[in-house]
Amino acid sequence: MTAATHDNVISLPRRGRIECLNCGQQRAVDRRGRLAAGECPRCHYLGWAYAADLDEAERGELRDHPLEERAHGRAAGF
Repeated sequence: MTAATHDNVISLPRRGRIECLNCGQQRAVDRRGRLAAGECPRCHYLGWAYAADLDEAERGELRDHPLEERAHGRAAGF
């Protein structure tokens, strides 16, 4: 997934909900596919994925791995 950043705003290819790959906190992407860039407000992690793209098995697998291993996996986020 590619994301363009400018002035601390990320433009994503589609709208929906994104989910922190560390703690599961969700954020809404507005109808223009934009949101403020940054870390998770709950855990401060920077990895995100569309919530609809993750199933429960993937969520569990991601959270079972140490943070330093996740950046090299499939769902490194944006």
